[in-house]
Amino acid sequence: MEVTMKGDAGRVHLAVWTSGEYTYSVSASAGMSRGEMTALIREIA
Repeated sequence: MEVTMKGDAGRVHLAVWTSGEYTYSVSASAGMSRGEMTALIREIA
């Protein structure tokens, strides 16, 4: 699964990925580390 992560200053604010017919996204206004976002996506996907 390919995930696009966007952010700044080492913080991820948006992650987007597609699985089957659906596109998912997670946003975090305060930002998360790349590892935190990856763990969250693994729980969702």
